Amino acid sequence: MKEAFADAADSYTIKEFVFEELENPAKPLMSKYKIESEQELSGDLIYIDAVLEKAFDENPFKDEQRVYPVDFAHPFSNRYVYNLTIPTGYQVEELPAKLVMALPNDGGKFTFLTTQINNVIQVNYTLIIGKAMFLPDEYPALKSFFEQAIAKLSEQVVLKKVSK
Repeated sequence: MKEAFADAADSYTIKEFVFEELENPAKPLMSKYKIESEQELSGDLIYIDAVLEKAFDENPFKDEQRVYPVDFAHPFSNRYVYNLTIPTGYQVEELPAKLVMALPNDGGKFTFLTTQINNVIQVNYTLIIGKAMFLPDEYPALKSFFEQAIAKLSEQVVLKKVSK
């Protein structure tokens, strides 16, 4: 996992990386890491990906219709928390907006929230697929759900240099 993250993020340097709960299969596996990044400036603005590690990079559901069920094999849940320290001399210009959506019949839920406390921005998202199988008539909702979730995960935090 560390190697996959490093390959996907050429502009980041991983400073610390640990797995937690490896010995306890009853608890969710957690990975924690600290990174440093030299982001390119665009004038007085810094653009930072709000999410560095996405559950899905692109929508796996591209067809307009589906004849067979979608089988995830089992329900699953991904939770992601990212704390970004705002560099000295910058302030938040724009944060991605909150999004909460759900699939019918407890099929799944997606929540996305960004908050700022002092000089730290926290990005928090949860993707839950609550059942293993989706029938063909549920496919349009599933496809739309993933389109919206992936679009939200692609948004950026914008920081602006503070005028002196």
